[in-house]
Amino acid sequence: MAKANHAYIFSNRDFIAVLNSDSKEIIPQARLDRLETLLEILEGVPNKQFDINTWGRPDTDCGTVACAAGWGASHVALQKQGLHLVKKKDIVGDYFLEIVYTPKSARDKKVLAARFNGVSTVEHFNACAAFFGLAYKEASFLFDPDSYSESDPSRRRVMKRIRRFIKEASKDRVKLHQRSFNSYTEPSMFKW
Repeated sequence: MAKANHAYIFSNRDFIAVLNSDSKEIIPQARLDRLETLLEILEGVPNKQFDINTWGRPDTDCGTVACAAGWGASHVALQKQGLHLVKKKDIVGDYFLEIVYTPKSARDKKVLAARFNGVSTVEHFNACAAFFGLAYKEASFLFDPDSYSESDPSRRRVMKRIRRFIKEASKDRVKLHQRSFNSYTEPSMFKW
């Protein structure tokens, strides 16, 4: 029998798993290459067209407005890998954009199916988590406006957090995850 909070860790090409007596959480291998591509995309986005509070919306004054993940989903480099925005209609008939991930490669399809009980497409923060190879809490930490201390973080602030996450995750992701993502809000070690 395992002691409380004792973690058993294993990894392979697709997953790092952290198992303990309190929960069973599967952490996928991070797709840091996709996060790097996202940073390159965000470099070209004008500040006035960045809004972390929306996946994406057309704006007649300044063109499309979107969050970090929304800009990624609107760029061909990430669309080719299955991340995209879909136009939907809400219950009152207004249109909005939703982020969706539908894997293109056989490997990505298998990983998604293993992680989400056989589904072939995921939406919202699950789409961000699956596409970038993140745990849900990590995706929320990077892309959810509620995870930032300020009410409307700038494009530069979001990019700084993504860069720092890439740097820390490339060192020791399991240790990073265990120390940092125990709460929904900004982890204390990440006061970036």
